[in-house]
Amino acid sequence: MIALPAEAGRVRAARHFTTDHLARWGVRDADRDRAELIVSELAGNAVRHGRSDMTVRLSLIDSDLRIEVIDAGHPSCARSGTVIPTDEAGRGLRLVDLLADWTDIRREKHGWQACVGLRIARRRDA
Repeated sequence: MIALPAEAGRVRAARHFTTDHLARWGVRDADRDRAELIVSELAGNAVRHGRSDMTVRLSLIDSDLRIEVIDAGHPSCARSGTVIPTDEAGRGLRLVDLLADWTDIRREKHGWQACVGLRIARRRDA
């Protein structure tokens, strides 16, 4: 688990945390890349939607990888409810849905919790 301020520059740290752990766990490159992209999108959402803190938690049981990204704290700034039709809003979550085997994203009292599951393969030498 890693806890970080929800700042744009910290999304990279969340990605590195993910790839480093998955490499140590012997997760194959393609699955590591998929998980890294998912964490990048979810951490980016935590930053864009104004929460002050985010946590990334990974767990691996057999071939089931669970990724959790939780944004919490007080909003760092007010957000407009206006969506522009050409806006990219929502594309990241659609990408996450395509990459993941299952997703559970919900509003909590003090932010959002995104749980994503992947069936992964491990290297034979791990």
